Amino acid sequence: MTDTTDLDPILRSDDLRRERLATWLDAARRPCFEPLLEPGDGTPDDAKMGGTPLGASPVCKGCQRTMVLLLQLDPATLPEGAPLVGEGPLQVFHCGNHDCDHGDLTHAPGGTGVRLRLGLPKASSRATSATSKKAKPVARGQASRIIGWKPGVDLPSSGDADALRLDAKELRLTQAQRSRGGDKLGGYPSWIQAPQPASCPTCDAPMRFVFQLSARLVDFGDAGLGYVHQCAKHPTKLAFSWSST
Repeated sequence: MTDTTDLDPILRSDDLRRERLATWLDAARRPCFEPLLEPGDGTPDDAKMGGTPLGASPVCKGCQRTMVLLLQLDPATLPEGAPLVGEGPLQVFHCGNHDCDHGDLTHAPGGTGVRLRLGLPKASSRATSATSKKAKPVARGQASRIIGWKPGVDLPSSGDADALRLDAKELRLTQAQRSRGGDKLGGYPSWIQAPQPASCPTCDAPMRFVFQLSARLVDFGDAGLGYVHQCAKHPTKLAFSWSST
């Protein structure tokens, strides 16, 4: 008869690991929402990706092009559980030129090639979008209205999971449950490179992830994604970065 006493600690260790992982996954899940898109610009006050913004379109400080509207959202119209707060609209603009934006947080929130704002500038009109005599914006894809949201749940990417001190086997088990790629509201950023957490310039608190943008309208590089962050205490403090393979 074989003595299995020596195997008991290993079996118990695997059971504990599975229990720990199940508990961690349950606690780590966050709601996220995939935008349901309909081609077309719609009206200036629509939730949209691309097209005509509400208010004036900013001009890039670097190349002097009129910036491309990547995202426009009104926090008051978002589904329950969405992380964006404040009095909108949230607008994310990009000039589409890599020479004006290197993808990091060095010049957040605006820098030269990126502009983020929550609420309209005082000089803007809510009725029309200002025209510019500068060069026309360069956008890759067509404008789309956001007509709804598909709810889901999200988990951290491998970089975030590693920071949570999972062991090697637990990290392997989470590979099949990665953070969702593509466009999404809330959840976790699907980091392509090392995580790039943002801090509020006012209170230095970690910003929370708000929206992930695919390279639908501007080129973020190979399989690139853009990330929008917001301070929960200071909603007008926003940050943007992007990364690619």
